[in-house]
Amino acid sequence: MSAGYLPEVRRGRALYDRVLRRRDPKLRVPVSFAREHLEAYQDFLLAAARGQQSQTPLPACTAGDKKLLLTWHFPELNSWLAQAPLLNITALVPRQIDWMEEITGPGVFLNYRKDRWGLALARAFHRGRRIFSTFDYCSAELQHIVSDFLGFPARTITGLLELAERSDYEVHFLTQRDGAAEVTETLHPASDGIEECAKRLNRAVENEILATPPRWLVWPVADHRWIEAGEDLAQSQPLTAADPARGAGRA
Repeated sequence: MSAGYLPEVRRGRALYDRVLRRRDPKLRVPVSFAREHLEAYQDFLLAAARGQQSQTPLPACTAGDKKLLLTWHFPELNSWLAQAPLLNITALVPRQIDWMEEITGPGVFLNYRKDRWGLALARAFHRGRRIFSTFDYCSAELQHIVSDFLGFPARTITGLLELAERSDYEVHFLTQRDGAAEVTETLHPASDGIEECAKRLNRAVENEILATPPRWLVWPVADHRWIEAGEDLAQSQPLTAADPARGAGRA
């Protein structure tokens, strides 16, 4: 494991400590956290190296069209991404690096920090393709509301949920337990409502993180979602305009 990741581990440990102290001032980060988090990151890279050889089949209920499949950043995530071209899945990512296409081949990923990605995503929804994305990270430029996450008011993605609502998609939250993929939440934004879906998805992510904290790969940037005291919340409102391209462009 590269020593270059050690500062990230220290930052992640400090943020986990903030979460614990907010829950109970007596709680402390276990001394094993750094080692276990490094091992989780190593497993993440190994899953990328194995590619399609390390697949964990997705549950049968996620098959078919008009499914939005959401998950969190856990070590075996890359074994799921490897299945994307086999299952007619479009995967939404914040950045794209060479080894990702080595796993899946071209044409699978949409990078939401590139121009015109929103139009491509809207078309994927219109065609009924299965969409795959993580739900545990939300940068400030994405369409979001503010909802509690790990004890802090946090930006929570809504653009994807709004596109799912308009396209009558079913939403599944997926995780991996004991080597098998499992659906822990099934939602219908058209009937459940965007804010309710966002809250339930945040709880689903929290449950996975707090069950095995070192396995969450996003600890080093967990605070990027948190809204600090005095921050302008004007942009943190649900999308109301009936412009599908605008909704996609800020999913």
